[in-house]
Amino acid sequence: MDFLNGKFPVYMDTGLNLVDVAEVARTHVAALTVGQPGKRYILGGENLTLKQILDKMSAITGIPSPTVKIPFVVAATYAFFEEWITGRIRGREPRATFDEVRMGRKKMYASSAHAQQELGFRIVPVYPAMRAAIEWFRAHGYAPQARA
Repeated sequence: MDFLNGKFPVYMDTGLNLVDVAEVARTHVAALTVGQPGKRYILGGENLTLKQILDKMSAITGIPSPTVKIPFVVAATYAFFEEWITGRIRGREPRATFDEVRMGRKKMYASSAHAQQELGFRIVPVYPAMRAAIEWFRAHGYAPQARA
């Protein structure tokens, strides 16, 4: 949401796993019929750096992707003061918390190999799901509409 609202000026070197919810839902149904009772399955999609995610969002929206990568210590310091000033003193939701930044030190990637083998899970490109999500957020007033 911050990116869509023009409030994402910098980024950290981190990574996330993004997955299309439609494929997750399809595989949940498959798990009911062919899944092994008691087994666990990871349903992950594309492993992407935060910069790759922001660049994809930029390609969809036309909003410039941030170009400045900040080190952990800078992000952590910002988050510490953001929690105290915005969160505790002003009583509002901070834009970043220290725990969020701390978690961002590790790339949170996932492997869905087990679910692919046993449930037929497919890793599908996340770009169409990102586009649909952005359109939904805009249509429901969470972000400005695209400029003509």
